[in-house]
Amino acid sequence: MGTGAPGRGQPERSGRDFTPVPYPTQTERLAAHVVGLRYEAIPRPAVDKMKEHIVHHLGLALRGLSTQEGRQAVRIAESFGHEGSATIIGRRDRTAPMEAAFANTTLMRSDFLDDVLFPAGVHAALVTLPPALAVAEERRRSGKELLTALIAAYDVIGKLGSPAGMASARAPRRPTIPFGPFGGAAAVARLLGLSEHRTAHALGYAAHSGMGLSEGDFVTHYYGLVARNGLMAAVAADHGGQAALAVMEGRFGFWNTFFTGVPASLDDSLDTLGTDFEIMNATTKRYPGTGLNIVPIELATRLVHDHALAAANTRSVTLFLPVERKHFVTGHMHPPFQSEAAARSSSVLAIATVLATGRLDPDLVMDYTRPGLLELCDRISVVLEEGHPIRYARVEIDTSDGRRLVAEGHDHAFDPADWLDWLSVGGTDVLGWDALTGLVTAMERLEDIDNVADLTALLRPRYRDPVPTTD
Repeated sequence: MGTGAPGRGQPERSGRDFTPVPYPTQTERLAAHVVGLRYEAIPRPAVDKMKEHIVHHLGLALRGLSTQEGRQAVRIAESFGHEGSATIIGRRDRTAPMEAAFANTTLMRSDFLDDVLFPAGVHAALVTLPPALAVAEERRRSGKELLTALIAAYDVIGKLGSPAGMASARAPRRPTIPFGPFGGAAAVARLLGLSEHRTAHALGYAAHSGMGLSEGDFVTHYYGLVARNGLMAAVAADHGGQAALAVMEGRFGFWNTFFTGVPASLDDSLDTLGTDFEIMNATTKRYPGTGLNIVPIELATRLVHDHALAAANTRSVTLFLPVERKHFVTGHMHPPFQSEAAARSSSVLAIATVLATGRLDPDLVMDYTRPGLLELCDRISVVLEEGHPIRYARVEIDTSDGRRLVAEGHDHAFDPADWLDWLSVGGTDVLGWDALTGLVTAMERLEDIDNVADLTALLRPRYRDPVPTTD
């Protein structure tokens, strides 16, 4: 429920730097939506998709328990104690909500299959679901309240991030760095029952939490820090903390600090609050790597399958991508790759594996120094073009017999996964089959659950912690 464009003739609201801005400020407009959104106003497809994304990330968290990063995150969280009100997924003991949010975020990230909200490009579930789940459990909120808080949080991230475009950032930064904290703050503010005024201050705190740099690979647990910061922003506001209400559009505010100014289409974006739900623009992933590469990988795979292509009959490949990806060089870089993370993120390497095997082979991607694979990468060129949406791709393959095969698109949606199959990959050894079937049933009727603690109880082993946290 948007508040509309700032009213003409209304008094101006100054930030602490005394920058005059129109009333209501951007944080106030967003806060009105977060507080005012009602579950009954959310279209059923948005509710169903939100549930799908929750199940997807619960499954990732269960897998993450067997990874080094996941075990490390659990140790960090549990180093603060084994008593609390929030569940670390797959662990018997509970801990404080902030520590649970930190650990669960890393667990959900460990397999690199987390969702992406487009065109903002933010890994929205990572920075909203863990803090929301922790607070909903602690405050004994209902399933409807959890769903509403998460859908509102996706809206806040999308309405801010989509008009910005990371190409306008003053320095290369992945979108979750500046926009992620707003989602966690919004979800937790809603679940804490904050007023519009307090929620605006929570979002103001979130604007100060856009941490993280693009130098090198992401530091381990980076997303966990973002999720924790969003939760902390809402808690600070709940206890009376204040931030400048002009923190977004003020002279020394968010937009002028991290970007080149307030995006021209931001007001139009905010006007769609309550009518255009951002969860519908989010996608999950089925293979590791950046979500921006889903479209080009799927296009290349389709051409290879439809025309019986392979390395032997492919002369060259040209990949056309939007110029807005110029700051995200890792997403289309050529060898040599300096790390596994860089290799996973390269659409060039991904398409090379499709030519080699007929599909994206994650194990082959990790063998990124193999000579034959490097030779295939040399046949692939990348062109950045103006005038396309951020997910656009065009793949042109020139064959050895003189044909030019072309496929283009700007979107791809994976078929929904079977929930029980998805959860069982990492969950059978951790929770057991009976608990997993109960979890699926609970998620199917999440909107009817009176207490989210009944859901999170299904995420804790009944008798022991089956996965050791030591490496």
